[in-house]
Parts: sequence; C-alpha cells; structure tokens
Amino acid sequence: MTTEIKLDFKPITTGDADTLKKYFQMQDYRTCGFTVGSAIMWQKLYNLQLCESENMLTLSADYEGEGHCFSVPVGSGDSAAVARAIYTECKQKNERCIFSDVPEEAVDLLRSIFGEERVVAEHFEDWDDYVYEATDLIEFAGKKFSAQRNNVNKFSRACPNAVFKPITKKNFDIAAEFLKNYVAENCDKTPSGQDECCADLELIDKYFDLDLRGGIMLDGDRVIAISIGEKIGDTLFIHVEKALTEYNGIYQAVVQSFAKMYATDVKYINREEDDGVEGLRKSKLSYRPVFMLKKHSVEII
Repeated sequence: MTTEIKLDFKPITTGDADTLKKYFQMQDYRTCGFTVGSAIMWQKLYNLQLCESENMLTLSADYEGEGHCFSVPVGSGDSAAVARAIYTECKQKNERCIFSDVPEEAVDLLRSIFGEERVVAEHFEDWDDYVYEATDLIEFAGKKFSAQRNNVNKFSRACPNAVFKPITKKNFDIAAEFLKNYVAENCDKTPSGQDECCADLELIDKYFDLDLRGGIMLDGDRVIAISIGEKIGDTLFIHVEKALTEYNGIYQAVVQSFAKMYATDVKYINREEDDGVEGLRKSKLSYRPVFMLKKHSVEII
C-alpha cells in the first residue's frame, strides 16, 4: 500500500538555515536558487516557503508571471514521489503545477517522472547563472584577463593603502552602514532594482545568523566596497557586490580580493544572474565564465 505523502509548507526563517544547507549540500546543480542566502534574502519578497517530506526538501514561491510555483525537490529521498505529490495537490486545488528556476539537468528529471509529453519547459536567459573557475578570478592570469589586471593596477596605484578585510563583529556596523547608504543613494527606480535592494538589506540584517563569507574594501577608515557570499559544495556564490564607482577599477579589485580571501577551497565561483540588465551581462561575460547554468520554468500538464 502506498503511503500518502503530506506536504506541509511553512515560511522560511533564519532558524531554518541548517536545514536548508543540509539539503542544498546534497545536490550538485550549482544554481544560486539552492543557497541559504538566496532563500533568506528573497523570502519576504516572494513568500518563499519550505517543506520537508520523505527526506526531501521543496521550496515554494510566488513569482510575478508564474504565480505559485515550486523548486525541484532535493535530498536523499524519492524525488519522483514528492514531485508527483506536488502535482496531485495542485490539481486538487485546481491550480497549475509549475516548477520554477529549474536547472537543465532537472528538466530531464521531470520528463522522466511525468513523461516528456506532459512537461512544458521554457528557458529564460535572464535567469542563467554565470560560473567561473575559482583560480581564474583569484589570479587574473593570461592575456584573456589583461583588462582585469589593468583595472586592478589602476585601483592599486590610486589607492595604495586600500585593504580588503573580512566582515567581523568588530567592523560589521560600518559594513552594514555602507550597504544601507549605497542602497539609499544608488537603488534603481525599476521594480527589479528595488527588489534587489530590499533583498541585499535583508541579507546583511541576518548576516551573523547565517554561514556567510563577507568582506569590505577600506580606503583608510572609509568603506568603499562590500561583497557577501556563501559556500555550497564546491562552489562559492556571490550574493551581494557593491562598490563606489568613483574609484576606478574597484570592482575588478573586489572580485579578485574576495576570490583570494574565500575561494581557495572551492572549484567554482557562481556570480549568479544578470536579470536581463545589459551592463551587468557585459560585465559578467568579461570575467570569462567557464559555463552558464541554464534555468527553466516548467509546467506539468
């Protein structure tokens, strides 16, 4: 007799950080949606919830354009059984069954569960994650990174005493103040830009409740840049990266400094999506990703 799978979703809080990390470490998709920082920073904006069932974790969210949707279940249990339970519950509620932010490999998983004819997948380029070899961003070696090296050198010449330091309890207040001031002064007026600003502040507010890696660039006593990420498996994810562009070359300096400080124990660095912002896309491509992680919206019919 088949046991009915119960799906009990609840809002994500910082108290769920260890649970999230436990399951996220069991998957190897390497997409930013399977990170603790992402779940926490976007929880309020998208009503992110989690469900533990059958040794599997599933997230739900409410996204504009997709409505109520789910992540692909991850964990050590029966992903097919949980995915089918989600589909059954959606149909009982007369709702569409949509899995969002689905990695390329997971599209094939859903096809194997439901049958290819029932899986309607749509790829969204703006969602794709940029993934780099950690050593590339640590070293900026070779001709292909000459522009990055030149910018780092410009920054070093202009700010010879600048130093990149890890975020600690001692310097946290000035780090948080920098990010809050940056958001207030530079937040885009577009909905997506405002959403990102809210998410950034949510993450810094929960910084010491999570297993994050963060750093600030200091020019004397002045904070001029901040970067925050986390490690999952063999990948370092960059959630927040803000800098004062009045300092020429500062972004390249921060990218390399953060990698040197925190990426020596990982193989890859995921700098996440570009959200369709052309300038951001150009910047992320300039660091020479070794591959892109495609993500899809998948409806089960």
